[in-house]
Amino acid sequence: VQLTSDPAWADSFPRWSPDGRWIAFARRPAGRARQPQSAQLWLMSPDGGGPRRLVEEGGHMAWLPDSSGLVFLHGDQFARTDVASGSVVPLTISGPSRLPIFSVSPDGQWIVYQSPDGGDMDLLRVPITGGEARVALRTEKQDFHPSFSPSGRWLYFQTDHRNLWRVPGSAQD
Repeated sequence: VQLTSDPAWADSFPRWSPDGRWIAFARRPAGRARQPQSAQLWLMSPDGGGPRRLVEEGGHMAWLPDSSGLVFLHGDQFARTDVASGSVVPLTISGPSRLPIFSVSPDGQWIVYQSPDGGDMDLLRVPITGGEARVALRTEKQDFHPSFSPSGRWLYFQTDHRNLWRVPGSAQD
């Protein structure tokens, strides 16, 4: 069942809300499908009905655990949006640069993201409210694709785009 079909748009990165009420997705003009800075964030019901634009300029996104909003990359900073109001709050993060591959912890307290600074790809963590980034994981390899287990007890990741690993408690003090 095709859920979107407007030829003027390229829709991608669908993400189910934890409560199952919404699907968030990135929408770009069809001619700019590979330009992340041109993305808008949209919501629709699971059957494809009622699509609405949530954020004018966004990128990759992850749901907050309570389904109240999304965290997304806005330029080179993270931001948070509220589903009900559409308000956007930039999250001020100091420290190394961010890539659009990230995960929000199941308790909604942390963002773990990829950072290429220093020549290695490492995983950094930052409180969801913003602040200073700290190392969540640094190995001798290139570390990619952070993902929390549903309990938050484990952080899964991939080294060198080859194998899957997990470590306990990487986003906790």
